[in-house]
Amino acid sequence: MSADSKLLLGTAKIDIMPVKPIPLAGFGSRSGPFEGVNRRLFVRVNVLEQEVGGAKRRLLIAQGDIIWWGSERMEHIRATLAERFGIGPSDLILSAQHTHGGPSTSESFLEILGIPDSDYLQALDEALFSGVEQAIAGLEPVTAERGKGECRIGINRRKIVKGKMTMAPNPEGLLDPDVNVIRFRKESGATKAVFIHYSCHPTTTNSNYVTSEYPGVAAERLEATIGCGAVVSFLQGCTGNIRPSLHRDDRFYAGSEEDVARLGRALADEVERVLGGEMAALSPSLAPGKRVVVRLPFEELPTVDQLEAALAEGGTKGQWAAKLRSHPEKLQPDIPFDLTYLVLADGLSFLAMDGEVVLEYGDYIKRATGDRTLAMGYSNGMIGYVPTAAQITEGGYEGRESGIYFALPAAFSPVIEKVIKKAIDELIGDDDKMPLQPQPVKAESVDQLKVNVYANRGDLGAAAGRAAAAKIKELLGTKDRIRMIFAAAPSQNEFLETLVADGDIDWSRITAFHMDEYIGLPSDAPQKFSRFLSERLFDVVKPGTVNLIDSSSSIEAECARYGALLREAPIDIVCLGIGENGHIAFNDPPVADFADPETIKPVELDDECRQQQVNDGCFPAFGDVPTHALTLTIPTLLSGSYLYCMVPGPTKRAAVNRTLNGSISTECPSTVLRRHPNCTLYVDRDSYGA
Repeated sequence: MSADSKLLLGTAKIDIMPVKPIPLAGFGSRSGPFEGVNRRLFVRVNVLEQEVGGAKRRLLIAQGDIIWWGSERMEHIRATLAERFGIGPSDLILSAQHTHGGPSTSESFLEILGIPDSDYLQALDEALFSGVEQAIAGLEPVTAERGKGECRIGINRRKIVKGKMTMAPNPEGLLDPDVNVIRFRKESGATKAVFIHYSCHPTTTNSNYVTSEYPGVAAERLEATIGCGAVVSFLQGCTGNIRPSLHRDDRFYAGSEEDVARLGRALADEVERVLGGEMAALSPSLAPGKRVVVRLPFEELPTVDQLEAALAEGGTKGQWAAKLRSHPEKLQPDIPFDLTYLVLADGLSFLAMDGEVVLEYGDYIKRATGDRTLAMGYSNGMIGYVPTAAQITEGGYEGRESGIYFALPAAFSPVIEKVIKKAIDELIGDDDKMPLQPQPVKAESVDQLKVNVYANRGDLGAAAGRAAAAKIKELLGTKDRIRMIFAAAPSQNEFLETLVADGDIDWSRITAFHMDEYIGLPSDAPQKFSRFLSERLFDVVKPGTVNLIDSSSSIEAECARYGALLREAPIDIVCLGIGENGHIAFNDPPVADFADPETIKPVELDDECRQQQVNDGCFPAFGDVPTHALTLTIPTLLSGSYLYCMVPGPTKRAAVNRTLNGSISTECPSTVLRRHPNCTLYVDRDSYGA
């Protein structure tokens, strides 16, 4: 990068606490002004600037500890930012972290969502402008890097109970546990700013006290830990149907401020882990922002008679009817929906939308771009909940019931899903859709094993995923069905994301297996490998047949059942990794057998294997890791016609070295891969050692 094209970043953190007690927003159970303050509120401002081709490009990403930015104020905000600071209407994202512990920030909705204070709204605008001014004054060169972790403080909240869609904990529902972390460093190496992108409603507590909720806890702890005036911004994802996992007896409960702190610490812990590990360097390349406004149609509008009946009924329905009568502009057949797309670097962009967008749209963006584009709701305004076509049909809060509170005239038409996805596709264009096949920095063969070395784990996962996808489609062109075995481990994340993002695979013709499972974990434990693969792959692409290992039943009977399924027909593709002790699946050195007569067997895990599960962040401590597991045997794995082995990261360097350079023996089980005629090992510089 030339000297005149360095990325510049300026930051500011402005207190946005109301100067007097006023009503809070988000929970209709509250009444009167707030009673006290548990955590202060801030707006965090990030101005990015870069000179490209002699032209200066300036982007704004600001995050407020508020429930949302009022759509009715966005025209004034955009005009002021353009006039005073040269930030174009398409070059900004104002993100609300969506705390329900702050003041109301829109006059467009029913009072049950909060009664706005006009003085506070004006002060909020001025705080934003002041922050932008400070950030521009503090612009300085930075570098950028990206990492990713996992946090499971949220849960899907849509569940059918007795035939009706209800708001209830649904551990089987869609969830995105990814924590995307972007760090900006000064030329001195000190951290200037951190972005946290995560998807979970900040609705831990409904007390009548001001709180920045778990995002504020995480941000302030990280700011204190990092020091040097670093500003940490929480960028809320598409979390319309995800909320904190506080439930008992299949019901949610309202948490305390202690729960807020606990969830915030859990998120901060994971961000700290990511910051302390390997992160991928980014090549900043600011592009002009792109913005599109589409119209989302409603179902049939209410008639005059229906509005009169609602007025007579009173209550919430009466307030809704009164709002529509006093604002006839709301009685339109559709409503504008605002989408903004900002590119910060090669492999990093944001797509922000002005609604309580459900996770399914975020997942669509993630899969379409191989996780290069991070989806954000609660940005640049608020229209209300934005559900999918299926959710509209199913009903429930997000699908139909919430619209009344946002003074929408009717439920959305199911056609909105096609409208939104078309807009997303047009905004992204070819910029972030499935990158070209990354090229290895080195390629070699060791015995029969092909080895490809990539610059980083992102390239590794993308290359392996594209290669496996091509082989899948090739095989499906020659036979009716194929059979695949998958590994479940963090090392497989980028590979699986790339497979999922390929929209041309006919998954209905694939029979899927996985290669191992712990013994003794509860059926809903987040560490179960069946859950890992279901969330990341099976529930998303929906293979025609999914065969999961059931380690909760009789182990002997399960080995017989699963082994019989595996032996029904040849295995076409095996996707696997290598452990720190050289194991493949759970064939640790003490139990590995290259001539094992079994198809699947129970094993005792060795200490190095169990410690790896702690190192990978799967378990908090060594003692929490199960001591036994079920694993497919080495002959079963090697029976696959094609093997794709993904091994990123510095913790695997010793195992990779032994795999490639040691003698072929069960002391390092992965060495046997050198005997397979169609196995490719995908490594990065960190795991390869070069």
